Amino acid sequence: MASNNLDPTNLVDQMRLYTGDFIEDEPYLNDDVYLWFYTQAGNSVLDGSISALESIINNIALSPAEWRIGDASERATSITQLESRLNSLKLKRTSSKVPVKIHSDRKNWCDYDELFSTSNPTFRGW
Repeated sequence: MASNNLDPTNLVDQMRLYTGDFIEDEPYLNDDVYLWFYTQAGNSVLDGSISALESIINNIALSPAEWRIGDASERATSITQLESRLNSLKLKRTSSKVPVKIHSDRKNWCDYDELFSTSNPTFRGW
């Protein structure tokens, strides 16, 4: 069952939300492991989450796909959705908005008026 006790101000819980590791009874990684990934990523929650999710995917990929003991059985999680989540986290890391200030030497809009006037022979109309 998904945890209802995640605190978005707590960095481990933030990383759990990024990775999707918030099943209370069976977490993929312990809090200490998340803290280690956070430290290794230079105290970056996003980069630490990416490393943690890569570790989770590797763990699932290297584990048996299915096991059975008597009547009890379990199938491993599909890594396709986790890989998709990993790609979206990596995109968050690379796409960021940067404020840009553009200074123009324009004093008026006469050049636009001349360019888009109907008397201009190169203007084809709207």
